[in-house]
Amino acid sequence: MHPIKKAWILSDYIYLDCEVHNKLPPNIECVTMLRRGSDRCVIWKDNDSLYIVFRGSDDIKDWLSNFDAGWGGEHDSISESYEGFTKDISHIAKHYLNLDWTICGHSRGGALATFCAENLSMIKPLSCITFGAPAVYRKEGRDHYNRLPIDHTNIFVRGDIVATSKLIHLAGFRHVGKEVVLPASFLNNFTFFRVKAHLRGTLDSAVKKRWK
Repeated sequence: MHPIKKAWILSDYIYLDCEVHNKLPPNIECVTMLRRGSDRCVIWKDNDSLYIVFRGSDDIKDWLSNFDAGWGGEHDSISESYEGFTKDISHIAKHYLNLDWTICGHSRGGALATFCAENLSMIKPLSCITFGAPAVYRKEGRDHYNRLPIDHTNIFVRGDIVATSKLIHLAGFRHVGKEVVLPASFLNNFTFFRVKAHLRGTLDSAVKKRWK
């Protein structure tokens, strides 16, 4: 299975409360689940990799937090949300130094994954794969992130209302790493279609069509 497809399946699966096991990739094992308020992180492993996966927005509090970006070099409210995970995730990850590390998530989960990748890259090089994630760094923070040993790929469907938010862009936030823009099978110049481009069902079809 392609690593991006596997990262997407895990990023989508985390919304299901880990109940539908037949949706998981083969040979995957849950290490632990962490909750901090409404945010959730599940750590998985297989024979080769450790996957640290964050869930996206799940309630109105999350959505309001998404727009509370602050005026620093990074998205303040999401960065502060990740801080609650920092100690536990670092402690757990250090037990799997022999595996490759991949950090991933959709939407807000992708933003949390980005901050996690920045933190864990101080331990070893890693990959970060985000789906429909908002930009979380202004120029200085982005340039610092891009110098770290992180292979970061941000994937979104063209027109995605979160990943291509004009308000976030006007506030000075820019994406890190490399972007992969997937084609949309519908018009996405109007708000309804821009929202549709961000939905998990749309991403699921686009990702599985692109990567086998």
